Amino acid sequence: MGPSQTEATPDGARQGIISEEQFRAVLGSKLEDSLRFVNLLVQRSPTEWHRRHFVELGRVAHDVETMLDDHGARNNKSYSYFTELVASLRGLAAVGSTLRHVLARFPRYGVQLSTDVEAQFFSETEVTNQFISQSMAGLLRALYEELGRLEIKVPSDRADEESVHDEGIRLHLHHNIDEEDVVEEEQRIAEIATKYLAAAQSLAWVSDVRIDGRKELRDFVLAHTDEERSRHYEGLVHSLQSKYDTYIKNTTLEGRHSSLPRLRGHVSLALHLLEVGTQLVHFYERHENDIRYEAAKARIARIVDKTELLDRLVNYCLRFAHLSLESGKRFAEEALRTFVRVQRLELVLPDGMALHARPISLIVRIVAHYGTHVEMEIEGESANAGSIMELIMLVGGRADARSFVFRGDARPLQDIRQLFEHRLGEEGLDLLPVSLDYLRG
Repeated sequence: MGPSQTEATPDGARQGIISEEQFRAVLGSKLEDSLRFVNLLVQRSPTEWHRRHFVELGRVAHDVETMLDDHGARNNKSYSYFTELVASLRGLAAVGSTLRHVLARFPRYGVQLSTDVEAQFFSETEVTNQFISQSMAGLLRALYEELGRLEIKVPSDRADEESVHDEGIRLHLHHNIDEEDVVEEEQRIAEIATKYLAAAQSLAWVSDVRIDGRKELRDFVLAHTDEERSRHYEGLVHSLQSKYDTYIKNTTLEGRHSSLPRLRGHVSLALHLLEVGTQLVHFYERHENDIRYEAAKARIARIVDKTELLDRLVNYCLRFAHLSLESGKRFAEEALRTFVRVQRLELVLPDGMALHARPISLIVRIVAHYGTHVEMEIEGESANAGSIMELIMLVGGRADARSFVFRGDARPLQDIRQLFEHRLGEEGLDLLPVSLDYLRG
C-alpha cells in the first residue's frame, strides 16, 4: 500500500501509511516551537528549574507524545525510542512539578512531624530531587542525540523566559459520587476524620524501616503497590482533600478549631507524595512489561536507574505518605472527640427475629451513611459495625445471643435503635420510618 492509499478500520475510520521520511518532516515541524522551549531548559541544570518549567515541559511532552501516538510511532523501530524518551520526560516532569509544589507549600501545611522525621523528610526530598534532576538531564541529552540520529533539525534559538507562565489554580468539581445527601458541617467533619483514620490504616503495611537492595525493593513493590493499587491509595486521600475543601475549608468551624487545617495539611502532604509514587510506579511498570520495544526499554534503563527509582518510591513516597497520615491521626481523633457525640446503646433482638446477613447489611449501611466509627459488642467481644464481614463473623460465633451493645456516634445509634424497633426491616423496608428512607435505595 503506498503513502497515499487508505483502508477502513473496524470503526469505519480511514487510515493510511506514511513513510518514515514523510513523518520526519511532519515531526520536525511539530517539534520546532517545543524544541525552542527545551533549548531554554538545557541552559541550566534541572535542579535550578522552577515549578513552571516542569509544568510547561510536561505540557509540551504530552502534546508531542499524543502526536507520536496518533501516527503509531511507538510501534515503529525508528521512532519507538524517541517516543519513550518523550513519555519518560512527561512522567518525570510531573514528579518534579509536584516536588517543587510540596517544598513551597510545606510551611503552610502546618504538618506536625517529629523533629527527626521532619529532618529525614527534607533530606530524602533533596535526594529525590537530585535523582529526578539527574534522570531528566540524561533523558534530555539522549533526546538531542536521538534528534541527530533521526536527522531532525534543532532550532538554534530558544524561547524567552517570560513566555513560561505559572500553572495557576487548577479547578475541579467536587468528588461526591459516593456520598449521601447530608448537610450538617459537624457530621461532615466527623465523616472526614473517620475516613482519614481509615486511609491511614490502609497504608499501615508501609514499612517504617528502610528497605534496601534491588530484589528486596522489587519484591516489596510487587507484593504491595502495583499501579492500580497505587492509584487506589491516591484516590482515597484525594477524596479526603476534596471533601475537606468543599465542606470545611473557610468555614466558621475551621476558624475555631486549629486541628482542622492541620489535619488538611497532613492530607495534602500525603496526597502529593502518593501522586509522585503513582508516577514512579507507572514509570517502572511501563519499562518492565513485555509491551514496550525491548531495545527502547533497555536504553531508557541505562538513563533512569530502576533500583534508585524503586528506592524513591518505597523509602520516600510511600514511607513519608504513611508517616504524614500517622502523624496527623491525633488531629482526626481530636475532631472525633469534639464533633462526635459518643453514646452506648444496648438493644434486645425482637421476638422471632434473627440477626442474619440481611439485617446485618442494613446496620452496615446505617454506619456507612454517617461515616463515623461504630462498634457492636456481643458477650464482651466487639467488631466494627461498618464492616459486614466483621459483623457476620462476630454474630456467627454467637448465634444464640439476644442482646447487643453499640458504641459510637449518637446519630447512627439512633437509626440502629429505630431499625430494631421496626423488626430489623424483615417485614418490609417500606414499613421503616421516614428517617430511614436512605435504606430503601
